[in-house]
Amino acid sequence: DHFTHEHLPRLAVAYDVLRANPEMAIVAPRYGFVVQYVTEVLGLADHRLREIAGLRSVPFATVVYPQPQRCGSALTVALFALRKVVFGRLHLNHTRPARVPPGDMLVVMADRKDVRQPANHEEILRHLRGAFPAVRFRSHLGLRVVDQVRLFNAADMVIGAHGANIANIMWCRHGTAVLEYVSRMTGNPCYYQTASKLDLQYRMILSPNRQGDPPVVRPAEVARHVADVLRGGTSCRDPSGRWRPCA
Repeated sequence: DHFTHEHLPRLAVAYDVLRANPEMAIVAPRYGFVVQYVTEVLGLADHRLREIAGLRSVPFATVVYPQPQRCGSALTVALFALRKVVFGRLHLNHTRPARVPPGDMLVVMADRKDVRQPANHEEILRHLRGAFPAVRFRSHLGLRVVDQVRLFNAADMVIGAHGANIANIMWCRHGTAVLEYVSRMTGNPCYYQTASKLDLQYRMILSPNRQGDPPVVRPAEVARHVADVLRGGTSCRDPSGRWRPCA
């Protein structure tokens, strides 16, 4: 999350400069997902990614330093600049134009591998699959970064606990529904901000746990939101570009 929302959009701000000057280095940690973002999503060469360990100084003739973004909430101009680059390169869609047919609805489960994942996640998933057998429920875990970007862009709805797993909503189409499990004691509305900037249909389930403890979420409450989206309880773009109730 902190790289995806706070630093990746900075590369979009400098993208034209980077493309025009292939000798320029990109200073960033060489984590696996960072390398995948730089090479497979942005299409920049791997050898340009330089990691500076510690606090030692390194001389550069010219330094381009785009403004860092806010925690979990990229600034609007940088966010849309990033989408322009990535959506153009990967041929992604910007807008969900109409209510999806019930047999073609995709819900992405933005799962986690730590204590923020609901303690009853498997129960929730069984309930949803039993209640909506025609809806596809898919997790992004285990996918390469570029495939995660494509998956979230194809989603009609995203469901997940608060955290970096929700950061991928920045690739969703306008009009996509987002359901986030948020601690009512230590909640952070940063992804609501991202959703608002992108015209995503944001929803929240408040859980009584602290952020560091696994939440327990009522499956029936999650199903109610899925059913509402399936009925068209979100908004869609009309031919003039305005938001209307899905017909």
